[in-house]
Amino acid sequence: MQDIVEQALHAWFDPDTKVTLEMRLLKRLDAFDLRQSAIEREVSFTFEALCHYVLYWLTRTEPLPDGERDAAHALGKRRFDFFIEQVAVKISTEATSPVRRI
Repeated sequence: MQDIVEQALHAWFDPDTKVTLEMRLLKRLDAFDLRQSAIEREVSFTFEALCHYVLYWLTRTEPLPDGERDAAHALGKRRFDFFIEQVAVKISTEATSPVRRI
């Protein structure tokens, strides 16, 4: 019994044991940080692309004449609803991001 206690105390107070544990934790934290940075980079690229598309669309699309606005709004709503349904289906059926397939 005394040997077990001595080994446990030696392992607890041994600086090499603590360094090994700290190094393993730091290695995992570094890997986590790298993955997080990659995700943030991809999200910023996606956001930037979306911003440029919206800016281009807003600056290049001419306004509709008054008589065509209601029909255009109805068509836009149907298209948007269809788009949202498709996104919901993709999100609910796929575990991976569709961006990874590209």
